[in-house]
Amino acid sequence: MNSSMSAIMHLAKRFVRMSLRYKLLTAAVPVITVAIWGAQAQAQPFSQCPAIGLDGSCGVLITVNPGACSTVITPDPSQGPYEGADDTLTGIQNNSGSPLCSIALSQPPATCVAGCIFAFDGDGICSSSISPQPSGCPFGTTLYEGPGVTYNASSASSGTVNFSPCIPSGGSAYFALEEALTAVGACNGNGVCDAPCGETCANCPADCGPCNCGDRRCDPGEDTTTCPADCHPPCGNHVCDSGETCANCTADCGLCTCGNGTCDPGEACDNCAQDCGQCRCGDGTCQVGETCSSCPQDCGSCCGNGTCDTGETCSSCPQDCGSCCGNGTCDTGETCSSCPQDCGSCSSQCSAFPCGTNGTKQTICHIPPGNPGSPRTLCVAQDAVPAHVMNHGDHCGPCQ
Repeated sequence: MNSSMSAIMHLAKRFVRMSLRYKLLTAAVPVITVAIWGAQAQAQPFSQCPAIGLDGSCGVLITVNPGACSTVITPDPSQGPYEGADDTLTGIQNNSGSPLCSIALSQPPATCVAGCIFAFDGDGICSSSISPQPSGCPFGTTLYEGPGVTYNASSASSGTVNFSPCIPSGGSAYFALEEALTAVGACNGNGVCDAPCGETCANCPADCGPCNCGDRRCDPGEDTTTCPADCHPPCGNHVCDSGETCANCTADCGLCTCGNGTCDPGEACDNCAQDCGQCRCGDGTCQVGETCSSCPQDCGSCCGNGTCDTGETCSSCPQDCGSCCGNGTCDTGETCSSCPQDCGSCSSQCSAFPCGTNGTKQTICHIPPGNPGSPRTLCVAQDAVPAHVMNHGDHCGPCQ
């Protein structure tokens, strides 16, 4: 093919692209204007964009007006693609009354001609092939960014344009898109989750926050399988869905009856062994019906659970049952030194019968429990005397 024929083919291809682009632009305006009742567009030419490439101003202007769902897209048919093929110099005017930090944009995939709006192919406004370029290039890695602009594309036809710093009310910004913009997404970036405008956590996390299972909203992408906590299955659909049991949905799952092969809520090894298995203390599992009191080898010690359980005492488990000191009994581990209110004063008992080195101990007659006929004389520390005298029936002095 000679050079003349190549040039003709190139011009023909450009003509087809621009014809389709013009149809998309002119067809898009009535649809969007009807959807945003009462919003006002800007006058042409759109000075929000500087002269870039073949364009003297913006080819498309997005105007964000006050109120929910009030965004206008206005094309300027006199401004073609700034690189002569299909790319669009896009301006945005913030008249919302609040700072604008981001906006979601989308293009129906069926309207994409040579590529969708976020299918950047390297000939952005800061590309070396574009002249004139905006002052300060480049502004980002794609070369399509304007000052303070970044892109977060979820697909070639849908994404979010972010502004840093946010565009103040009355301010503007500019950037480039691959092809012409034909629809504004639901997200207006005003910090309010505008449900009437179609904003959700799926298409507008900037305003509505991220989609999280457990937030009590059945968000897009969640269903009764992936998030039953938010997307409760309807009880009564004749299917025992995930999360439904005989206890909370007898209409779908049937009555809870012992013997149905399932250990249902309220059943345990002690009341329905055929469904829940035999209760076997010592099998390493703390089964329903077993407790730390009835089966400590499976369920662990009760001491330390905050309850003074059966078998625990102030002596064996003071952290649950409290201190024994003060109960009127000189218990094991208590002495006249540690608990004089129960064991008595260390200096008041058997002091008349000193023994040991320097007389630091005291003599008692010990009566062995269960063998009172075999008393023994002992020399014990003075703080041990009260326990002997009060608990064993021993007496001061040697045995006679």
